[in-house]
Amino acid sequence: MKLVTKLETALNSPLNTRFLKLKIKNDIPQEIDTLTNLEELYLEGDFTLCDLDFSHLRNLKLLSINSNNLKDFPHAALKIQSLMNLKVISGTFTEIKLPLEILSPLTSLTLRNTNLSSLPLEFGQLYNLKELNLSNNFLKDLPPSFGNLKNLLRLNIDNNHFEKLSDVINECSSLKHLSCDGNFFSEDEKYRIQRVFNNYPI
Repeated sequence: MKLVTKLETALNSPLNTRFLKLKIKNDIPQEIDTLTNLEELYLEGDFTLCDLDFSHLRNLKLLSINSNNLKDFPHAALKIQSLMNLKVISGTFTEIKLPLEILSPLTSLTLRNTNLSSLPLEFGQLYNLKELNLSNNFLKDLPPSFGNLKNLLRLNIDNNHFEKLSDVINECSSLKHLSCDGNFFSEDEKYRIQRVFNNYPI
């Protein structure tokens, strides 16, 4: 199946459209709700999510959102029970205030360049996460529940405001790859990270 880049094309063949990428200038077209066979959806541009209901996209596995106008976490995506990979590549929300246990099926989550300054206590309920990208934000610490992410294999916290790498990461027993460059670590902390995690941040 090919990647469709025009909504008109997708609407003319809704049953055959599996992968859709759209560049949007204003509001997201409501017609997307009718493309129930979509497996991957990429949205780029200057838009807000408004009241778009993703719940009809029952086969969607990947949702990628890239909009500088995104002022809140895309909570509508939580209604997609099939969703395994959520990518929020830009936005202007500083925190997440949602019952994140709904997101538990996710295995990959990207919250990059969103101005995020904190993670909610419930973040550790994303038990199935294997990949997590929190790069280019303003994070200074991780919640105590972060250690519940026992399936986490890859973690990227590059370009945040960490001065010390939380020991809670040690509880992520499956972690194989950690990237933490571009933070505010002292030289002593860099050496500690190298000893503990075999990783010397730049």
